[in-house]
Amino acid sequence: MQDRVLLYIIEAMQIVCVLIAALLAVVRCEKTEREAAFAARQLLDSTIHAELSSIVKSSEKPNANGYVYGSLEYIAPDCTSNNGDVLLYLADMSMEGGNVQADSSHVSLTIRDLTYYNDSRDRKPGVMDRARLSLMGEVSVVPDELLPQVERCFFTVHPDAKYWKYAHVFRFWLLKPRDIYWVGGFGSRHYIGWIGIDLYRSETSETKLVNQPRRRRSSSK
Repeated sequence: MQDRVLLYIIEAMQIVCVLIAALLAVVRCEKTEREAAFAARQLLDSTIHAELSSIVKSSEKPNANGYVYGSLEYIAPDCTSNNGDVLLYLADMSMEGGNVQADSSHVSLTIRDLTYYNDSRDRKPGVMDRARLSLMGEVSVVPDELLPQVERCFFTVHPDAKYWKYAHVFRFWLLKPRDIYWVGGFGSRHYIGWIGIDLYRSETSETKLVNQPRRRRSSSK
């Protein structure tokens, strides 16, 4: 009898813990555009790869021209400005490399919260309740005078990438967002919508980033 009562108590405590965790998750959810802007900068700073979308421009297969082509790419926040721009390292011979050289003004980057895959809870929220960020804008080749600084910060995050140039011609590109769309998860708990570019650029400072628990290793200064 005592064992059964103890079992009921343990089960009740587990239920209470789950409810408390769910409540805390709701409290932490971003609800406003400003909170989403801060969360977007935090997500960018804590993610090392993303899906790049570019417009196909191919002389080899003209029928494919105009389609949106997605590719997985290494990324890093632009260490020369800390304003939410993104660094990319693309091979000239790659589909995406050729696409952005032909049309650099219609590019988007989708960044996802990948902590879902490290969540060992049995009742963890589904992947569709995790954040994703779309940065739409234009890319430009990083100028030569900034290359030493850009290489240091990018290769600190992606040390394997420093050897790619020995196999193919690679260039550093800088993505400057013009439009930003945020999906924090399910709309009843998260902000879903556009984020103003000025708010996105100004919401996160270096001081704020240092205090974030999901901060990745710092860039070289």
